[in-house]
Amino acid sequence: MELRDLLPAALVIVVAGIGISVGADITGDISADQTGTAQAVSQNATEGLAELGSWFDTLGLVIAAAVVLGVLMTAFYFRR
Repeated sequence: MELRDLLPAALVIVVAGIGISVGADITGDISADQTGTAQAVSQNATEGLAELGSWFDTLGLVIAAAVVLGVLMTAFYFRR
């Protein structure tokens, strides 16, 4: 595991964050045009996407910590 392994994980988090943000915006716009059960479903979807998006900072921290620990363990393992 090397520091260059962090780049793909960071790109995945950025792309997923953008997708969730756009998805929450779209479902928010859709719920404004709906009534009744359809509006409730759209609002629940918007709240769910917002909740999922709130975990991306924690996910990024865990991935970064895993890469740093992997680099440290590799350095100690291959040290002569």
